[in-house]
Amino acid sequence: MTEADLIIIGAGPAGMSAAATAARGGARVLILDEQPRPGGQIYRDVGVAAKHRPWLGPDYAAGAALLEALDHDGIRIETGVTVWRVEAGPRVVWSRDGVSRFVQAPQLLIATGAQERPVPFPGWSLPGVMPAGAAQVLMKSAGLLPRGAVLAGSGPLLYLVAVQLIDAGAPPRALVETQRRTDLLRAARHLPRGLRDAATLWKGLGLLRRIAAAGIPRHPAASGFRAETASDGGIVFSFTSQGRTRRIETPLLLTHQGVVPSTHMSRSAGVEHVWDPAQKAVRPVVDGWGAAGVPGVHIAGDGAGIAGAEAARVAGRVAAFDILHRLGRIDAPARDRAAAADRRTLARARALRPFLDAAYAPAPEFLAPEGDTIVCRCEEITAAALRAAARDGAAGPRRIKTATRAGMGPCQGRMCELTVRGILTACGHRPAAPRARSPIKPVKLGEIAALDLSRESGQ
Repeated sequence: MTEADLIIIGAGPAGMSAAATAARGGARVLILDEQPRPGGQIYRDVGVAAKHRPWLGPDYAAGAALLEALDHDGIRIETGVTVWRVEAGPRVVWSRDGVSRFVQAPQLLIATGAQERPVPFPGWSLPGVMPAGAAQVLMKSAGLLPRGAVLAGSGPLLYLVAVQLIDAGAPPRALVETQRRTDLLRAARHLPRGLRDAATLWKGLGLLRRIAAAGIPRHPAASGFRAETASDGGIVFSFTSQGRTRRIETPLLLTHQGVVPSTHMSRSAGVEHVWDPAQKAVRPVVDGWGAAGVPGVHIAGDGAGIAGAEAARVAGRVAAFDILHRLGRIDAPARDRAAAADRRTLARARALRPFLDAAYAPAPEFLAPEGDTIVCRCEEITAAALRAAARDGAAGPRRIKTATRAGMGPCQGRMCELTVRGILTACGHRPAAPRARSPIKPVKLGEIAALDLSRESGQ
């Protein structure tokens, strides 16, 4: 297959389910993904790991069915690629093995999912401190277990990782949790709606019961995180919990404050974005079908707003039905009938999200840190330097970048942009979400110069 009706960027739950649905509807689908195998972050290496690492759990193993559905003549998968430009058309430019190519199709689905929210505090850049999600990637892709780890932060992922480690025989040393009783009380008003997804709520309570049964210490209402290097090369982690200062020595500190939509791709495509006060992140504006207001562009999954793996899978199918309609494969009534059950499932899967967003809101100290805390790890720019630039008139991300170089490193702001925004807001500014410029990901200048724009990818 050298041509495509639909390009999908991202092979996570949304991308995989959309590809299978569109292909069954007669569309020619091209999937582009950075990883060596489909699965995304949620189902990374599920084709291998689900059989050999049962401690990852049944929800993870369920991703194998999505992977199997990609075995279709109408689906072509290109893995290990870096998408670095999205143009009108839609047209996508991507790179692999030092060679850049482009492909154009009538429809584009951006399914790039989520990324972990940065958790900046003194010492967060030390060896031995890493995001909990990154540790989980190593658990899935290589079977590496973070033995004796401390899990610190907030969010359901901490509980899931803790139970996976318990089942794998490597229980965490402790859970240090930033959420407070007042957070849960504020979230309670969302609980009646959340009961529409009682099954997920019950799973979460089950995780907490497993953690309690394993005797894992939990330190609630924690604040004042600080990490230092211990004499043996490990980490000394200090914090305050319930009015007491505590210190824990650990070989590995895993932090987490929830996930946020990955928006660099959608912002590069010219999609309108807004600030989501509940999720404290920028998200794209899409309609009920995932259409993004830019001709030919849809967005599905956590990249359109955090809702979880089940919602992402169903949202991919819903977007695919609308794409088939726009391709002329089905009419509007057929689209509506085909997607009706999925749209009901999607509404149910999203029902619990307001409760979770309120109950596990990121702590203010991480949204807008102060002092010598490093914010931009690439350029080693501190919170104090950013606050000084904001006071001197750098009122937006681009001005901050010019004044301090924050966001100019290899990650292109992915690890610091939200924190920079938080600091700007704390300093009295109202920063907008700037359009992401190409290249979206770092690419060699020689690749750009050698790109033959007169030929379509695969021909």
